[in-house]
Amino acid sequence: MLISEAFNDMVGDDPTGFNFVTHISVETKTDAYRTLSDGWSLTQYISQYGDVEVEYDEKFKVYRVPAFAKEIASFKTLKAAHCARWGCE
Repeated sequence: MLISEAFNDMVGDDPTGFNFVTHISVETKTDAYRTLSDGWSLTQYISQYGDVEVEYDEKFKVYRVPAFAKEIASFKTLKAAHCARWGCE
């Protein structure tokens, strides 16, 4: 499923894509998630990452992007190295 399809399932037939009560969380290329709650946030995500294939992770309630797996793993490895060197909170 594409992220645009997952988002459309959430907002239904609302052409503006506004729904302040419901939102979805999607992986980025780091260890952060992006929250999509309206058409603007979806457009911004797609312009940055593309209309990517996603899989829903029921346990963590987030849409995972399999195409980002290597980049996320690399980011986490580098982050762990920096934390080991400089400390982290």
